[in-house]
Amino acid sequence: MTRRRVSGSSGAVALLGLYADGIALVLAGLSILFPPIAYAALVVFVVLVVRSRSEGAQKYKGLRSLR
Repeated sequence: MTRRRVSGSSGAVALLGLYADGIALVLAGLSILFPPIAYAALVVFVVLVVRSRSEGAQKYKGLRSLR
């Protein structure tokens, strides 16, 4: 899967992807050694997804009132 770069900050985007890959590898290794870590990581991921969706709805709430 390839992504199209939107802005000229390709270095920052690449570094962010590198951080995500590193965290994923460390988390995978730790969850093999200590299986409960995988469950904790799953809970954290679900919380982050739920919070980002609720914040996304609130983000544009103020802009609608400007009309």
